[in-house]
Amino acid sequence: MRRVNILLNHLPGPARESIFAKLKFPSHEEFAAYQELLKCRETYKKELGRLEKTVRSIKLSMVKVVSIFFG
Repeated sequence: MRRVNILLNHLPGPARESIFAKLKFPSHEEFAAYQELLKCRETYKKELGRLEKTVRSIKLSMVKVVSIFFG
C-alpha cells in the first residue's frame, strides 16, 4: 500500500483525487455524489474569489470618494 501511495502522490491533483475517491467510494452512486461535491467546491471557490475582488473594488472606490471630499 505504501508503494501505491508513493505512486499516487506523483499524479496531478485531479487524477490523484479521482483514484482515491474510487478507492474510498466503491459504488457508482457514491462516487458520482463525491464528484458533484468536488464540482460544487470548485464553483464555491470561484464565486468566493469573485466576491473578494468585488469587495476590494468597492473599498478602493470608497477610499477615492473619501479622499476627494476630505483630501
